[in-house]
Amino acid sequence: GTIIALALGDQAAISPADWTTYRITGVAHLMSISGLHITLLAWLALRLVDWAWRQTARLRRPWTLYLPAPTVAAWAALVAATAYAMLAGWGVPAQRTLLMLAVVLVLRQRGLRAYWLDVMALALIAVLLWDPWAVRQAGFWLSFVAVGMLLVAGERTQSATPVLASDTAVLPRGTAAPRPGLLHRSWQKLRAAGHAQWVATIALAPLTLLFFQQIALLSPLSNALAIPLVTLLVAPLAVAGLLLPAPLDAWAWQLAALVQRLFHGKNQRCI
Repeated sequence: GTIIALALGDQAAISPADWTTYRITGVAHLMSISGLHITLLAWLALRLVDWAWRQTARLRRPWTLYLPAPTVAAWAALVAATAYAMLAGWGVPAQRTLLMLAVVLVLRQRGLRAYWLDVMALALIAVLLWDPWAVRQAGFWLSFVAVGMLLVAGERTQSATPVLASDTAVLPRGTAAPRPGLLHRSWQKLRAAGHAQWVATIALAPLTLLFFQQIALLSPLSNALAIPLVTLLVAPLAVAGLLLPAPLDAWAWQLAALVQRLFHGKNQRCI
């Protein structure tokens, strides 16, 4: 049922028992097509099209002479994200994600950059112009509040980085700063992911209590495992099953179902 929800946006196949498990552990937001999945698909499409377009440089008349690879890849990513969002039922998270991607795309194509608050404001205005009654949906508030708080947390983390790296100022001129080791970089990424998860959990706690009358205490721990597992493995495999020919489509869905069953079993043991 979860594979169908991630591939087609149809959540009816997920059993009530599974929904209970997902709600208690705080990972229900991942068991449908969300903005995170749409962004990942757009990124994958961008990388694939960019690579394929650059390979035409080996031809007698390279396609890159007519259209640069970054432009083609960006528009292909937006088309892929739009198709996936339409397949998902065009909910508020999908609208917000697409509008933010479109704003960033247009600005980059014009050689401009915008502050994240401006991008959020444009996406908010566009969503309300498209559907003024979206303010009555829980997904509207959860989506924008979650993204806004994560961007605020990310901005504060980036602003603190030069202070932490100020010790490089004592290095002799022309001497490069030593590159952090793999263990240090992994620890920094783990800290950043944990910080983002706690920010999202605390920021959404009042809204979750208001809309659903419950708060998932296991959410930080469950999402730490669920977000990379579902976003990087289950969701791409579910979408790949729609695009691949037989029998590769069945293999992709079976592998996605296997990973999902393993994750579901861990959730049940946590409960």
